[in-house]
Amino acid sequence: MKKNPTIIHIDRKVIFHAVAEKLGLYIKKEAVIQIGHSYYIGKLDVAGPYINEAEQLDSKEFYSALTTTADEAIQSVYNEVLKYVDVNKLIAIDGYNYQELQKTKSVLFSSETYLMFSEESEDLMESQLNFKIEGYNSSQHSMLPVKKPPQCYQYQQVIAKESGMIKSNSKLLTMVRFHHQLH
Repeated sequence: MKKNPTIIHIDRKVIFHAVAEKLGLYIKKEAVIQIGHSYYIGKLDVAGPYINEAEQLDSKEFYSALTTTADEAIQSVYNEVLKYVDVNKLIAIDGYNYQELQKTKSVLFSSETYLMFSEESEDLMESQLNFKIEGYNSSQHSMLPVKKPPQCYQYQQVIAKESGMIKSNSKLLTMVRFHHQLH
């Protein structure tokens, strides 16, 4: 039987100080701002050679999300700095879950590829369905007097056009109309 792993929390300050040592970053100011009686925002002013190259400033201010404790605000603001250095490719933090991260990236890539092929297949099926509907309509037209589609489908078309429904909804309406015509 597989056990759930024990979750170990590593203080964001500890991770930041390891990153700061590698990048030459330092904290100019750390503050916790209390908002009202029970909310807090963390603020860090971080300086260093890599922190704000684009703006040519020697430091950058970071703010946390709104939290309910001062400690959460500090953890959150340090996390914001870590996200910044990661997103801007200043450093890659290698952790013990590296294998799981690679597996997750692989699954994501597979899912995106499958979605791309599914959308292409859906477009092909829609064009085939439209071709069949046109053939059915033209054969019915030559044999029977033309029937107007029921009023409800005309209103659905107007609603779909006015509300800007997404493509899949219009495909669904097409399939419902075709099903109605067959019966």
